[in-house]
Amino acid sequence: MSSRIPPRLLLPLLLLLPALRPRVQGCPSGCQCNQPQTVFCTARQGTTVPHDVPPDTVGLYIFENGITTLDVGSFASLPGLQLLDLSQNQIASLPGHPGPPSQ
Repeated sequence: MSSRIPPRLLLPLLLLLPALRPRVQGCPSGCQCNQPQTVFCTARQGTTVPHDVPPDTVGLYIFENGITTLDVGSFASLPGLQLLDLSQNQIASLPGHPGPPSQ
């Protein structure tokens, strides 16, 4: 007796695999969180940095969001942050630095 999955059932099972992947708790709304500690908040159209990013985040991608301002403490709750991508936003100035950010 063979234990092979019939081909007609294979595709529906494969389509369900992403839903079965464990979700990271505390992922900001409109973002996708992956392990190890990487958060993707791309094209979510928020004008500020998400405030509920997990504190153990190492990589934070928040490009194409329309972010216009950064607060002094925007990333203070992320002590292990090593990679930050703020590209393709609308940031006009950085906290404590008058004028536009350098390109």
